[in-house]
Amino acid sequence: MNRFVSGLRSLVTLPLALAVFALPVTGIAIAQEAKSISPGMSEAQVEAILGSPLKVRTFGDHTYYFYDNGCVECNLDLVIFRNGEVVDAIFRAPDRIYTGVSSARTATPADSVTQALAESPEPPAEEPEEIRGPVFHIDHSVSSGTAEHVPEVAKQLIVHVIGYFNESGVEELGAGIIFGATEDRVYIATADHVLRYQGQVADEVRVVFRAYPEELVAANRDTAHPQLDLAVVSVPRRWVRAFERGPPAFDRRGDVGALKSGDRVTPMGCPNGECWAPPTTPDRLFAKGRFSLSFESVSITTGYSGGGLFNEWWEVVGMITDREGQIARADAIPIDMVLESVADWGYPVDLRKPAVPRGGYRRSVAALILSSGGSGGDAVPDDRFPSGRITYSHMLMPFLGWHAGVLRLTPENLSVTAAVVGLGVSLRAGRFTARPFVEAGFGRTEARFDTGGYFVDDGEAARYVPNWNLVEQDGLGGGLGLGLEALLVPRLMLELMGGYWQFNTPKDAPDLPEIVLGAGLRFGI
Repeated sequence: MNRFVSGLRSLVTLPLALAVFALPVTGIAIAQEAKSISPGMSEAQVEAILGSPLKVRTFGDHTYYFYDNGCVECNLDLVIFRNGEVVDAIFRAPDRIYTGVSSARTATPADSVTQALAESPEPPAEEPEEIRGPVFHIDHSVSSGTAEHVPEVAKQLIVHVIGYFNESGVEELGAGIIFGATEDRVYIATADHVLRYQGQVADEVRVVFRAYPEELVAANRDTAHPQLDLAVVSVPRRWVRAFERGPPAFDRRGDVGALKSGDRVTPMGCPNGECWAPPTTPDRLFAKGRFSLSFESVSITTGYSGGGLFNEWWEVVGMITDREGQIARADAIPIDMVLESVADWGYPVDLRKPAVPRGGYRRSVAALILSSGGSGGDAVPDDRFPSGRITYSHMLMPFLGWHAGVLRLTPENLSVTAAVVGLGVSLRAGRFTARPFVEAGFGRTEARFDTGGYFVDDGEAARYVPNWNLVEQDGLGGGLGLGLEALLVPRLMLELMGGYWQFNTPKDAPDLPEIVLGAGLRFGI
C-alpha cells in the first residue's frame, strides 16, 4: 500500500517538475518570438504587435512611428505609413522583422537587416559615428511667392536642416549651405543653434536637398563652434541622389570685401519649412564686420537660420544666424569666416569665387591708343606723344561707376593734354560689356597756325615754307563716348572705343575732330 502511494506521488510530482522546468524555457521561446510587420498593415495592426510608439511624426500623407530598440548608439526603430498603410520599416531590434523590402542603407529585406548591419563597414576612426538611417520620403513645401530669376544653381547650394530632440519631442527647423564634397561625403555648414535645444544636442539630424525635396536624408553632426554659432553636418555621398550627376556649381562664393552699407542682399532658407523661396524684395546691408553682417529685414523668421545670404548676383556672402530681437534686422556670419573656420577644422572647401566676377570687375585700368584725326600733314611729329587715354575705373554699384584718368589728343597741328573725371554705365551680357560714359576735364591746348609763309626754289620746284605761330591755352572741356569690351581671359579685356571731346582752344587754332576712335586693353583688378 505504501509503495502504491509512493508511486502515485511520483507520477503526480514528475509532470509538475517538468512543467516548472519548462516554464522558463517556454518564456525564453516566447520572448524571442519575432514580431513581424508586413506592407499594407494599418496603424492599429502595428500597434497591436509592437505596442504604442515612442513618438509619432507626420509629413503630408506619410506617418512615422518610432520605437525604442535598446541600442544606445543607433537611431530608433521606424515604421513608415503612407495613407495609413505600412510602406517601409527599419528595425534593429533582433525580435522585429519587416517582411517587405526595407529602405535601410543596404536596401536589405528585413529578415536579414541585422546581418547586413553587422557586415556594413564602419566609418574611419577619425570621423564621428555615422547615423544609421534611411532616406525618408516626405511631401516638402516649396513656396510659390518667391523672387524671380533666381538661378537654380544658387538654390542647389541650400539644404533644409532639421534637428530632432527625442526626449522633448522638439524639432528645430533651419537650413544649411553645401560648401564641399569628397568621393565619400557631402559637407554642409549650418547654424549651431539649429542642432541644440535647451542645452541638448540633437539626437538626429536630417537634411533635404533641392533636387529631391521629397527625400529626408540622415546626416551626422560632425563639428561645432557654439560661440560662433557654426556647425558642420555631413551626409554619405551614396545617400545623396542629387549628386549622382555630380556636385552643384561651387563658383558661387561672393566678394564680401566688396559689400558696403546699403547693398542689396537676399536671404534664402526654409522659413516655417518652406524652402528655396527667397523674398521678392531684397533686403539692405546695414553694417559689415569681420565676424558679422547685419542687414535690415522683415523676412527673417524660424527656418532661416543656417541659410545663405546672397548678393545681387546670387553669390553667397554670408550664413544667416539670428534675428536681432524685435527690430527689423538680422545677422549673418560672413562666408569668408565660415569657410576659414571649416578649413581650419580640416574639411574640404569647394565653394569658390567665379573665375570672372558676375558683376564685372569692381576696379579696372584701361589703356587705349586713339586715332589722331586730321590729314594732309605730319599729324604726330617725332617730339610729341601720340593720342591715347588711360583711366582708372571704380564701380559704385553693378551698373554705375566713376573713372579718372589722362586724355591725350593730337590731331594735325593741335594737341590737348587733360586730366578727366566722369561717370559710366555698364551694360553686361555674358562676356561682353557696353560702357557709355561722359566726362569733364581740365587741360592744356597747344596749337600752331600759319600766318603766311614763303616759297623756296630748290631747283626742281618751289617749296612753301609756312610761318608757324605757336599758341597755347589752359581751359575746361569735356566729352562723351561708348566703349565696347570683350573678355579675353580672366581679368583681361579687349576694348574698342569711339568718343567726342571739346576743349577751349586758342583763337585761330584748328578744331578737334568730330569723332575719335581707339582700341586697347582693360585690366580687371
